[in-house]
Amino acid sequence: MFFKNWFFISGVFVTFLVSLLANGGSFGQSPRIEKILFGSCADEGAPQPVWDAINKEQADLFIFVGDNIYADTKKLEIFRSKYSQLAAKEGFDRVRQSTPIMAVWDDHDYGINDGGGDFPAKEISRKAFLDFFNEPMASDRWIQESGIHTAKTFGDDQERVQIILLDTRWNRSTIMRVMWLESLVHQWNELGPYNPLENAESTILGLNQWEWLDTQLQIPAKVRVIISSIQVLAAYSGWEGWSLFPHEKTKLLNLIAYRNGGAVVFLSGDRHFGELSTHVTTDGEILNDITSSGLNQAWDKPGENANRVGEPVITPNYGSVEFTWHELGVDIVLGLNDQSGKTMLEVPIAGTTIP
Repeated sequence: MFFKNWFFISGVFVTFLVSLLANGGSFGQSPRIEKILFGSCADEGAPQPVWDAINKEQADLFIFVGDNIYADTKKLEIFRSKYSQLAAKEGFDRVRQSTPIMAVWDDHDYGINDGGGDFPAKEISRKAFLDFFNEPMASDRWIQESGIHTAKTFGDDQERVQIILLDTRWNRSTIMRVMWLESLVHQWNELGPYNPLENAESTILGLNQWEWLDTQLQIPAKVRVIISSIQVLAAYSGWEGWSLFPHEKTKLLNLIAYRNGGAVVFLSGDRHFGELSTHVTTDGEILNDITSSGLNQAWDKPGENANRVGEPVITPNYGSVEFTWHELGVDIVLGLNDQSGKTMLEVPIAGTTIP
C-alpha cells in the first residue's frame, strides 16, 4: 500500500512540475494570446507620443525589448531617477495600468553602452530594473548567475504561446573593436566599429543561460516568441548583434532546430530603425526576426542587411505580433507601426499553420 501511494503521489508531483515549468514557474493558467506589442529604445528625457497608439491597440501583452531607459550609469539613484521619468509619462502609465508587461534590458538600461559581463555595477542595475518592473521577490531573476532572463507561457495546450526573454548582457564576452586604420574602411562601407569574434570560448548567453534555454525549448508550445535585445538574424553590420558571435548564432540555430515543436519568431531592438530579417535553415524552415526600434528614436541610415525583407522603417515605431487561432492551428502576422499607429510593414508568416 505504501509503494502504491508513493507512486501515485510521485506521478501527481511530476505532472504538477511539468505544468509549472510550462507556465514559466508561475501558478495558474494564463489566457491565450491574440496580440503582442513590443518596442525598444525609449529616451525617457524626450516626448513619447507612441503610447497613445499603443493604448488604442488594446494588446494582450506589451514587451520591452531593451533600452527602456537611457541610464548609462553605475549609480542606483540615477537608475531610479531615469525610471521615474519613464513612469511619469502619462501614456506609459495607461499601458502599465491596462496591459501586462514583460521586459528585458539592453546596454543603456544595463548601465553602459555596448556593455557586457565585465560591467561592475550590474547588480545595481538589476535591482533598479526588477524594482521598477515589480518583479516578485521570489523570482529567480533576482539571484540567478546568468542575469534576468525569464520565460512564461500563455494559453492551453492547443493555443500555447511561450515567451522567452534572453539576457544578452550579463555574461556576454567583450566585443572586438576594429583598429583605427580598419575603422576608416568600415566607415567607407557604412559598417559599425566591431569585428566578429571567432574565438569559440566567447559567449553571449553564458553556460547557465544556454542550459536554461535548452530546457525551455523542450516545453511543449505551438509558438515560441524569443526576445533578444540585439538582432539575431540580421547579416553582419559591424554593430552589435548575434553576427558578432557567429559560433553562438550557429549554436542558437542548432538549438532551435531540436526544439520540441512549435513555430519560432524572434523579436529584437537596439538599432534605432525597424526591419524584418529572415534565415532559411538547412531543413528549409524560414525563421523571422522582426526588429522594432525605437519607440521615440530614429536613424535614417540603416545600412545594408543581406537578410532584410522589404524596406527598413526609419521613423519611430513599435512592433506587433498577431495570432489568429483556428481548428488547424494558428496564423501569425508580424508588423511594424509608426507613432500614429499607421502600419509601415506587415508580414504574414507562411507555413505556420500548426496541426
